[in-house]
Amino acid sequence: MPLVAYVDPSALIPEVLGEELFQSSTRRRLDAFPHLMSSDFLEAELRVAFKREQEDFDTSSVSSIAWIFPNRRMDAEMARVLEISELSPARVWHLATALFFSEVLQSEMAFITLDEQQETVARELGFPIP
Repeated sequence: MPLVAYVDPSALIPEVLGEELFQSSTRRRLDAFPHLMSSDFLEAELRVAFKREQEDFDTSSVSSIAWIFPNRRMDAEMARVLEISELSPARVWHLATALFFSEVLQSEMAFITLDEQQETVARELGFPIP
């Protein structure tokens, strides 16, 4: 099992907003990995979700996540994602960032998502889905 997991907002938003239907299964997934990573775009998506729910943004909701800042364009990674499926720009960005970092890491990295379409593409890209 990989030691690192990329966290997609679809998995984290229900967790931090207390949506009980998803909380326990998502928490188990997150807790299974000592290292959680994501694009800093995750924070923007979380802030929007908090605002939509009229909640104050809680910075502790992202304190266990290390940010990935690609140091180059991710043309190749985005092209790989789009060869499989036409996803929303945010989904493409998260999958491309995960691809980028898995290449940097040179190790297997899981992809945590609750989005079925994104999960399908992540699997096709070779990411284990916990």
